[in-house]
Amino acid sequence: MTLKTTSHTDPSSLSLPIHFGPQLFLICGFIGSGKTTISLELADREKAVRLTLDEWVNKLYGAEASKITEFDPQERVKEVMWQVAEGCLRLGTSVVLDWGFWAQRERDTYRKMAEAIGATPKLIFVDCCKQQCLERVLQRNLACDERSVIINPDELELWWRVFEPPLGEECDKKST
Repeated sequence: MTLKTTSHTDPSSLSLPIHFGPQLFLICGFIGSGKTTISLELADREKAVRLTLDEWVNKLYGAEASKITEFDPQERVKEVMWQVAEGCLRLGTSVVLDWGFWAQRERDTYRKMAEAIGATPKLIFVDCCKQQCLERVLQRNLACDERSVIINPDELELWWRVFEPPLGEECDKKST
């Protein structure tokens, strides 16, 4: 199931059906769309473990993460985060994965992995226009707290073209 929200939507207004058993919430959206804000509220409301990629990468690699060339720090951290998520789901605890899910293939992979261990995957798409994302990135770069990764605004245009928002069948249910 996919729910769509806009970045200005109150996260508590997401109407999720009553569900029994662990759920895997995949938070999909572009840089600066409001994914972490939605994730925080959702994790609190659903009593779920929240795993936010930027926070982990920042704690483990700091501001130097983007300069590492020997390996991809984000992919390495995702592997470890999935191990944690899988353990939680197997124990019956829901999980919120806050890491963008830019590609449909990645979303499909994690849905299948969740289903394979008896969890119900739910895609939450945080839709936001490019200009608002850019403004938020510029503000976040100035604040630079422990949750933030410094983003080069010049790279946003390139990344915007790579981002694959969920469309068609993938968005079977929407909430705005």
